[in-house]
Amino acid sequence: GRLRAIDTDFANNASTSPGKVGYGAALYNAGHMELRNCLVRGNSGAYNNGGAIYAGGGSLWVSGSTLAYNGVACIVQGAGSVTATNTIIWGNVDDIWGTAFLAWCNVENGDSNGVNGCISADPLFAHGFYLGAGSPCIDAGTNSAGDLSLDTRTTHTSGSNDSGRVDMGYHYTNGVDLTYAFIY
Repeated sequence: GRLRAIDTDFANNASTSPGKVGYGAALYNAGHMELRNCLVRGNSGAYNNGGAIYAGGGSLWVSGSTLAYNGVACIVQGAGSVTATNTIIWGNVDDIWGTAFLAWCNVENGDSNGVNGCISADPLFAHGFYLGAGSPCIDAGTNSAGDLSLDTRTTHTSGSNDSGRVDMGYHYTNGVDLTYAFIY
């Protein structure tokens, strides 16, 4: 089968139930799966069965997405191929379990750090998964934002559209209303 998810938020799923363990809390792939500009967050599952995504065969392609705080293992490559570009993989106990081709990604555990444009530096998330001022993920992707159809979206709380070289990570449709953001 084929799945293409674009501009999608996969959040707070669990792959365990009493006495039973599933594969991939948010997604299980055995065919061809493409995640483009997706936010995968807060999912949890058993370690080698994929906290968020389990690649059980075929091909998994992740582009311009943020995969953050997904329990134990974020992506588990059990079989098939896993490719990620322009993506932030952060705050997971283990970001990638198995083999993956990574290019222009920010991976906390340092997978592919210094190779193919990959880095391992705090993305400086602000107000959820927007990129804060000085984030190393700003203008750190492969192509221009326009080439990737992300020039009408933002990674900044101000809502300013991404321009020039694309920012790594998930792109929102608009910024954040900070009027009441700091009231306690």
